[in-house]
Amino acid sequence: MSSSGLPAAAYATLVDVDPPIAEHVLDLLAQARIPAYAEPLVGDTGPYRDVRAPDRPTTRIYVERTRLNEARAAVAQG
Repeated sequence: MSSSGLPAAAYATLVDVDPPIAEHVLDLLAQARIPAYAEPLVGDTGPYRDVRAPDRPTTRIYVERTRLNEARAAVAQG
């Protein structure tokens, strides 16, 4: 797990990215002073509690819930 090093009370999913891009996204968020972290996506839970693996290696980026729109803008500009 990688992190921007900034604390947050609650996190929300921002985006899923290819693993090599995750550090760049975290750097953009850190520059904007937005708390964030990334971890490999192992799969999503289905309706019967089954786990469906992603089609390719993927990293999910999480950001402070209250700053989700600001995080989207920071990543779009980067």
